Amino acid sequence: MMFEQYDEDFAIQYTSSGKRMSAYNSKLHTCRILYEDEKYSAIQKKHAVLVYPSSATWGKKQELKRQATAESLAVKEMVSEAEGVVRYHCFQNKGMVKNGLVRVIDIHKYNTDITVVQVDNSKVKAVFGQCIPVGGDTFTEKMLKYYMDKLTRVKGDITGDVHSICVLKDRVENAKLRMGKHRMKTDEFIFRSPKDNIRYLLRIFREDYNRMISEIMEIIFSADKRLMSKACQCGYGRPETVILAGGMNQCEQCVRTVKENYEDASVLSYKCRDAAILGAVLPTDERGG
Repeated sequence: MMFEQYDEDFAIQYTSSGKRMSAYNSKLHTCRILYEDEKYSAIQKKHAVLVYPSSATWGKKQELKRQATAESLAVKEMVSEAEGVVRYHCFQNKGMVKNGLVRVIDIHKYNTDITVVQVDNSKVKAVFGQCIPVGGDTFTEKMLKYYMDKLTRVKGDITGDVHSICVLKDRVENAKLRMGKHRMKTDEFIFRSPKDNIRYLLRIFREDYNRMISEIMEIIFSADKRLMSKACQCGYGRPETVILAGGMNQCEQCVRTVKENYEDASVLSYKCRDAAILGAVLPTDERGG
């Protein structure tokens, strides 16, 4: 179904992997992602909503705004990722997010943003937050060490060999995704070590994978406890809803750990990785902006 240019609103988000955009058709009440292979010429000089990391400084926001301007996009509004995610849930899952406070745990590649967002009849505003230096790459590094220890035990030590470590890390990323998306008890792959050109069979067990996830999440939960302590001192109550966002939100063990930690809260894990940008692009009358 074609989107008519004059009906579209756009949201733009700059990430470490580049730019992603989404469009909203006001007649069809439908959102869609515009992927990299689509031509952007038709949207030049359009007004756009700029989605920025929840922990972005004022300087970083201005930098992103200048980048959008350089691409002939006029920024009419700026929305944090946490606000976008909550707006997405308010729109897509009506009734799931109640008025009050929502805790958003957004796990990025290199860090995690923990944000307390206030919802008032679908009006959404971030009121408190912090960023901690723990993310998806922290988990990758844990798995990398797990495999390197296995190699050491079979006289395949690659410590200090940068090339071998880089090759193994790429394989680890793929193993992490496979274990996260599928209910496998084990995952294994063949690693040909550039250091000695020997082929090694490397295996990871579900128990070890889950244990490493739990260790990562415990660091995040500890940071959240400190944040909520500060929030309570500022007069904010405890959020009744928790939204898990970011790259690890589709990992079952990650979601399970969050639910176990926040037993008294409603835990939501969005399945759309672009929820923040889709929530931001929704028209004001739909998202209560």
